[in-house]
Amino acid sequence: MLRGIYTAAAGMLNTQLAVDTMANNVANVNTTGFKARYVQYQAYPEIQMSRIDDEGSQEIGKLTTGVEIIGTPLHFSQGHLQPTGNALDVAVDGDGFLVVQLPNGETGYTRNGSLKLNQQNELTSEGKYKVLDAGGNPITVPENAGKIVIQEDGTISTEAGQSFGKLHMVRFSNPKGLHQLGDSIFKGENPIDVQAAKGGNSFKQGYIERSNTNIVHEMIQSITGMRLYEGLQRTISTQKETLDKAVNEFR
Repeated sequence: MLRGIYTAAAGMLNTQLAVDTMANNVANVNTTGFKARYVQYQAYPEIQMSRIDDEGSQEIGKLTTGVEIIGTPLHFSQGHLQPTGNALDVAVDGDGFLVVQLPNGETGYTRNGSLKLNQQNELTSEGKYKVLDAGGNPITVPENAGKIVIQEDGTISTEAGQSFGKLHMVRFSNPKGLHQLGDSIFKGENPIDVQAAKGGNSFKQGYIERSNTNIVHEMIQSITGMRLYEGLQRTISTQKETLDKAVNEFR
């Protein structure tokens, strides 16, 4: 009896975490370069049940004891590339990342190519994080550059054709090991330099990458999760009533 209550309670905790994860995915459906998380489950060990009587012990089957959540890794499938017509927007087509400088001076990585100029005329992601070239230096746009042109390999030039910088692209052999900081910024170790426009990675000017959240799937899973949570609540109530009756009537 108590085992059933514990199993249902553990299920409620797991379901709550799963629904919270889905809610965060839905809340960021319009966040540029956002990567959704998914929930990984693992079953608890099964218990071999036996019936013991005067004739001895007889196995009657196995009892499952529920599941636990072992992680909520990021899902790095590419989101839809949406045209914006803005010359400062650039999407990464492939599995690469832009390299940016964090406020504390450390290096971060992002798929958010919504670029803006700061007061020093440096390219930044969302106006917060300086975009770096292969040498680790911020990219400064010359005064009176006009409409800048970003080629597929990341080379940046003025409207007149004068090159003044190049976006740096890297990738990771295990992107699921990246640590998410917020604002579609990630921290990671051992980045691999990518020759953009080769090997399936390129920059697309005038595009941004939308969140890879599947809104329909997340909403359906959220509804399913809430119904499961309610069902587990009823299970606990039923087992509690049965336990109360057993204690009161057979004491």
